[in-house]
Amino acid sequence: MRKNVLVLFISILFVSGCAAIISGSEERISVNSLDPDATIFINGAVRGKGSISVSLPKKDRHTFTAKKEGCKDVSVNSGSSFNGITLFDIFWGYGMLVAFPIDFGSGAAWNITPKDYTVNPICP
Repeated sequence: MRKNVLVLFISILFVSGCAAIISGSEERISVNSLDPDATIFINGAVRGKGSISVSLPKKDRHTFTAKKEGCKDVSVNSGSSFNGITLFDIFWGYGMLVAFPIDFGSGAAWNITPKDYTVNPICP
């Protein structure tokens, strides 16, 4: 039994990067509007009204838009920053060959910044 657990643990290490294991490839983001009737769009798709919290893939840039009839739409784009946990891949025996590509390919090597966005439609 111990041997099976050890083999499973070692296998996971060789098919995952540190950032993918520790922080995952998605991140929870809040998008808020001071107008509770504003419709919130993420990347062009309706996601809710007023204030929402969603999990988004880290590897992509995202556009958050607030729309309301009779008002001017307002959009903001997400930012990203390097996830320092990815540097732990250097300590794995094959980290540079296996773990780095996994972390960068899955998006786990990045963080969405900031975590909270405010978008308000401009109403006359």
